[in-house]
Amino acid sequence: MQEESIDLPNNLEELQLLVLRIREDIITAKVAKEHTEGTLKSEIMFLKDQVLAEQQEKTTTEEALSQEISQLQEELATLQSIKSEAERQSCLRSETEGKLKEAEASIRNMQAKSKQLIGAMQNQLEEQTNARAKLESDNQKLRMKVSSLQVDLENSEVVQRDFVKLSQSLQIQLEKIRAAEDEVRWQHEEDIDDCTNCKQSFSVTKRKHHCKHCGRIYCSDCITKSVNSGPNLRPSKVCDVCHTVLVKDATPYFSTAPPQTPD
Repeated sequence: MQEESIDLPNNLEELQLLVLRIREDIITAKVAKEHTEGTLKSEIMFLKDQVLAEQQEKTTTEEALSQEISQLQEELATLQSIKSEAERQSCLRSETEGKLKEAEASIRNMQAKSKQLIGAMQNQLEEQTNARAKLESDNQKLRMKVSSLQVDLENSEVVQRDFVKLSQSLQIQLEKIRAAEDEVRWQHEEDIDDCTNCKQSFSVTKRKHHCKHCGRIYCSDCITKSVNSGPNLRPSKVCDVCHTVLVKDATPYFSTAPPQTPD
């Protein structure tokens, strides 16, 4: 680079003016430089502070982002775990629903079988109830029949005893009749003072009455029965013993009273 040529003044005064102007320019330049340097220093300090603040903010942001990333990773892991658990629960639910459907089908089947069994048991119970009712009815009939047979047996035994007593009484009477064949059977009123049966004495109010069959004398209370006799079937008063002998279907007198045997 070629140096520019400087035209210096020819006289001293001009040279002094030039030197003075150059000095002023140098001072102005120096002031401008100092001002510029101060401004630049201020700007540099501001930029340094700004860079430092940005670095701190960056660091803070990075730390916050790191924490957020860690938190997000934890949340992601939690979500993954929840997803896995949800999938497991879904599989378990599907499996449970399948088992539930099988259980419901089994329950329906069991209910149908139970209904059939209950119906069969109800029918069986009804049959057993009917059979029991029939048995109870049959038992009642049998008890009634047994009771009737027992009554018949007791009546038969009573009748048998009555017939034994009657036989014995008739035998006694027959023996007495045989022993008295040579005597007149008809009793005369003047010969008898007491009733043949109740042994009470006769009086004006207690009259004497003959049995039309055996001829013996009784009071009116002891000769209350009668039988039809003769061609015209006239009613004739007879004693209880003769009534039993003459009337085939009559109740034996000794079934309700002691034997009335002639003396």
